Amino acid sequence: MTVQSKNNDKIDNRLYTEKINHYLQLKHWSLFELSQQADISAATIYEWFSNKKRPSLTNISKICNAFNISLAQFFAETSNEYTTATLSELLQLCKDLNNDEVDAILQIAKHLNK
Repeated sequence: MTVQSKNNDKIDNRLYTEKINHYLQLKHWSLFELSQQADISAATIYEWFSNKKRPSLTNISKICNAFNISLAQFFAETSNEYTTATLSELLQLCKDLNNDEVDAILQIAKHLNK
């Protein structure tokens, strides 16, 4: 998902860094705080933002865990994709619940939707 220039091998991490910046703003975190929450060195994260290094999927997964989102939510490009990823995660979480627990979640959702 990283963009590379046709003229050289420069790294362009905008797709990652824009997503990371979005979630940093939501959490009111700095890059340093993200590094602590995700257990990734601040130097590594700064290398992504200066296009010196590409983030690995393992590190993106750590960032998603720190932000409490799924990989699908992180990589969603539209609000519909984000909603679909979120609903899919919710269904996955609910699959092992009993009927009473599912009903409780449904009641909460109905209450929030008022």
